[in-house]
Amino acid sequence: QDAGQASENWYATIAAPDTIDEPQAQDWVARYQSRFGASPQDYALTAYDAVLVLDDSVSRLLSDGMPITRDNVRDYAQKTNLSTLQGMISFDDNGDLQQKIISVFQVKDGLYKYVGAAPQS
Repeated sequence: QDAGQASENWYATIAAPDTIDEPQAQDWVARYQSRFGASPQDYALTAYDAVLVLDDSVSRLLSDGMPITRDNVRDYAQKTNLSTLQGMISFDDNGDLQQKIISVFQVKDGLYKYVGAAPQS
């Protein structure tokens, strides 16, 4: 909005799948809107899923009777295999997401519109 007409036809990306408008996310979006009085932006769902990964990692630690330390949380997070609203979250040997997705948007008529997604290499 700040760029106005100067942004027309420009492209933008986010390093995540664009799932805010997907049917499986609509309950979460409605709860977000009810709580915060605004629609979530794309990275809000990414942040939510990051908290789910931490919760899952700590839950598995506690289930295994392990102490909650930085190293243990990191090691358990590394072994995450969790289904989320953005898809399956798991990590490679470097700690990067296995499913690397870049979503592409284009500004048209002053609004950004989803163009598509591509795997990131």
